[in-house]
Amino acid sequence: MGFLGSAVLWAVAACAQDGLLERDLDDQASTVGSVTVWARAAGLKGTAAGDFDYPDLFNPGFGVGMEIAQFWSWEPGQTMSYFIGGGFMFYDGDEKKDFVGDTLSPDRLLTGTVLAGVRAQVGSLQEWHMDGYLGAGVILYEEVEADAIISGVPRTGLEMFARSANMAGEGGLRFGYGPLTVGGGVGYAGPPKDGSDLAVEPDPLITYFGEVALNLSF
Repeated sequence: MGFLGSAVLWAVAACAQDGLLERDLDDQASTVGSVTVWARAAGLKGTAAGDFDYPDLFNPGFGVGMEIAQFWSWEPGQTMSYFIGGGFMFYDGDEKKDFVGDTLSPDRLLTGTVLAGVRAQVGSLQEWHMDGYLGAGVILYEEVEADAIISGVPRTGLEMFARSANMAGEGGLRFGYGPLTVGGGVGYAGPPKDGSDLAVEPDPLITYFGEVALNLSF
């Protein structure tokens, strides 16, 4: 057959091998749906109003949420997925006095987030596993009112933050066995909008959190 015939046979054999490999990968690949329900404790970082930082005015918060994901397994023990989810966090207000004697006492801060992103997992949802995720979306701030003493004059019911929305992002790691996981992460969000009564000009909101979660596969 000579060189040309040998080259043709090699090409045919290579194509056949590629086809078998592709079919094997297709047979091996699988998809798994997952619903994750989480509960979190979180702290805040950043300047909330003038000389007052978020931790000065708001206590560590608690919240709940959930995610829905679709995992693709291209190799045993390694999966990727997209997810969409959301949750609520509550931070009780606290009273703080600055160095000149002005006092600010806000109500509870309530936030809601809706995020979409990607997750990567090593291990099995039925055994030991670790996954990391990164998501982006929107944060919703509820209106926050505050009582204040400014230059010795008491004022009540001041709108400190207006109801508003801004961009948000979040990343974290989870470790677990079977359906139960523990983990933590960091979130970053654009600031709430100034209220009509106080020009506080808050910084972006940074959160750091720990969580426990329950994963349900289907």
